Amino acid sequence: MSKRTTKEEKLKIILDKFHESKEFFLLADLQKEMPKTIANQLKELLQELVSDNLISSDKIGTSTYYWSFPSQTYSLKTERLKILKDEIDALEVQYQNNEEKRLEYEKEMAEVDETERKTAMQKLESLESKHLSIKSELEELKDFDPKLIEEIENQMSDFKEAANRWTDNIFSLESFCVKKFGMDKAAFRKAFGIPSDFDNI
Repeated sequence: MSKRTTKEEKLKIILDKFHESKEFFLLADLQKEMPKTIANQLKELLQELVSDNLISSDKIGTSTYYWSFPSQTYSLKTERLKILKDEIDALEVQYQNNEEKRLEYEKEMAEVDETERKTAMQKLESLESKHLSIKSELEELKDFDPKLIEEIENQMSDFKEAANRWTDNIFSLESFCVKKFGMDKAAFRKAFGIPSDFDNI
């Protein structure tokens, strides 16, 4: 039994056809070039590639022409790389703002109620998750701008250090409460929703 071709594989086959031929196609002409499993769905698959800006189309008279060149994909990924860098810049500003608030926050930490504490924890986890997601996507795009990727990865290291400082702050608060109020560590973590495996990254 032959392996079923996935939708992603079909989209890649179509895109590769455009990049290899470097030609303009009408729908009917392209259908002749495609395997039967793709030809039957070609119109819908082409529309998805057009929506993702991976293939261009234009209507001339009553005919619609489709085309795509390798440089088009490169430009799209380069633009995505710029967007990611802008997101990292925004994250860096956010981390810097959080660091400035840290000393003030430590003074008030003993009075912070449980709801505010959980909100701060969730915000930190969200930032760390976004950081990992962006780092993963940057890894996929590293061939497009190695110098920029190296610079961004250096920034990521700073973000990791900042996240670990927040983790250390949480440990300091835990130690303070254990010593000041005689709380049990396990009880403290349970009260503030801190997982047992919570640690530096």
